[in-house]
Amino acid sequence: MARQVGIFFVLVGFFLLVIFGVAEDKGETVNFFCYGAPLMLLGIVLWWRNRVAATPAERFRSYRRWRSKGKN
Repeated sequence: MARQVGIFFVLVGFFLLVIFGVAEDKGETVNFFCYGAPLMLLGIVLWWRNRVAATPAERFRSYRRWRSKGKN
């Protein structure tokens, strides 16, 4: 669940930073940067800390079983 929240924060933070970069009036758009950058960093931290461990590939499991039976 935290991984999905992290991805959401990254996307929202990136969107806010894009708005900051595209906006022509730099007076009020500083808020987009002040909210976007920390939100994006928080999202990256949540996304990175809650990684899912890689599962072993089960692509050739029947072949591996057949091969291991032949060695005994």
